[in-house]
Amino acid sequence: MKRATVWLALVALLITVTTVGCGPAPTPQVIKETVPVEVTKEVVVETTREVVVTATPVSPTAVPEQTGPATIMLYTSVPEGVVVPLVEKFNAENSSDITVEYYRAGSNSIISKITTELIVGRVQADVIWVADPAYPMSLKKMGLLMPYETPASIPDQFKDPDGYFCAGRVINMGLAYNTNLVSAEEAPKDWEDLLDPKWKGNVGLGSPLFSGTAIDAYQALRDKFGTEGEQSSKYAVYFKKLADNGAVVVSGQEDVIRKIASGDLKVGMAVDFMVRQQIDAGGPIAFVYPESGAVAIASPLAILASTDEPEAAQEFIDFCLSQAGQEFLVQLRVLSVNLDIAPPEGVPTVPEILANAIPIDFENIEKNRDGLLQEFEYGMFMAP
Repeated sequence: MKRATVWLALVALLITVTTVGCGPAPTPQVIKETVPVEVTKEVVVETTREVVVTATPVSPTAVPEQTGPATIMLYTSVPEGVVVPLVEKFNAENSSDITVEYYRAGSNSIISKITTELIVGRVQADVIWVADPAYPMSLKKMGLLMPYETPASIPDQFKDPDGYFCAGRVINMGLAYNTNLVSAEEAPKDWEDLLDPKWKGNVGLGSPLFSGTAIDAYQALRDKFGTEGEQSSKYAVYFKKLADNGAVVVSGQEDVIRKIASGDLKVGMAVDFMVRQQIDAGGPIAFVYPESGAVAIASPLAILASTDEPEAAQEFIDFCLSQAGQEFLVQLRVLSVNLDIAPPEGVPTVPEILANAIPIDFENIEKNRDGLLQEFEYGMFMAP
């Protein structure tokens, strides 16, 4: 499915080891990977090998017409409760005999996997869909993405200005609580409420070492509440206070939801649509959009320049961004990037959320990802 030759000239290579994250439609093939973890101080930390590659930009080539069956590979951090039904729907309904297979993992695992594949010269992904826009920004700078013409129904605010990636959904980090253990009146209403001693040892959050959503939230709240210290002793004030209040760091966002819904934790930082899905499944959990603003993230789709199936890749993204695709995402409790499509019942509109959202410095994440991860580790686990 991929070119055998290396189309990429590597001009710089830095390797750092970081302990951190017509007929019946075919069934999508799920490719899984075991991710080793370390468990320390009730903290689940993904162990990955992170490699940063700088490459010569690749000139985009003309997209050939789709002729005959095609199979494309999607690398995504989108939870299986969304990506599985979406892929199944596309595979069943597309008229071009295209099959989408997928690899699903945390954002940092996807970054590590693609980087390793770049080194060996055989990238398996055709399309990526992650939470964190900073990663496609890096791939674009390295010339590793193919331009894509986004449908006019998607507002410019969700598009890369040069056309290399486009958001497929809006996700929001806010607050969640167990409704069996915490009343609506007592539940946290804003970020600083998680620092109340009454929640000591009962606050959960995902790890930026694993989750793209978590590193975006870390950057936003770091900037909102400030930092202290210098160089290797620098830490984010808010997260240091969370650590002092016994906050429990788990790996991905789904783990936070499970622990709150099960009663292992009472409150925490959580992603809005995941909470809604858990509520639909009967879980005793509720979501709160913080009074001072949620961390709103436009989750990007992009096509790798190395794809041998550009037409099929574009058709899949067209489907994700289409009216039907976006309405289907709303059925799955996700907020649409098409602002003409109403949100799930009882949920604020995207413009309402964005009007009060905490800014995220994606440029800093793109340039300083490793530094932010080290800063998070120091502030949560080592700072006095």
